[in-house]
Amino acid sequence: QFEQVLLNIIRNAIDALASLEQDLKVIEISVVQDDQCIVVKIEDNGDGISKEISSQLFKPFFTTKDNGMGIGLSTSLSLIEAMEGTILARNRLERGACFTITLPVLGKVMA
Repeated sequence: QFEQVLLNIIRNAIDALASLEQDLKVIEISVVQDDQCIVVKIEDNGDGISKEISSQLFKPFFTTKDNGMGIGLSTSLSLIEAMEGTILARNRLERGACFTITLPVLGKVMA
């Protein structure tokens, strides 16, 4: 299930970068763990998330893709919440989008 979430977000980042004309296209994935939680960040240097769609990103059947079904991010949110975690989307300061997934370490509950 977690793998499905990662693949969906990475696929979205690839799609976001595909239409750009810039030469350097970057997707960066980082993982940090402490005693309580694991934080996974998936960042790209695409156009980012517009204000118009930011509040709808995780709604079922919302899509910006011509051939999209709009279930990827809503399913991802449901899966992460079922694991007692969170998923947040924001724009990076430099350029692009950042999705942050926070999950409790196995056997721990986040406060």
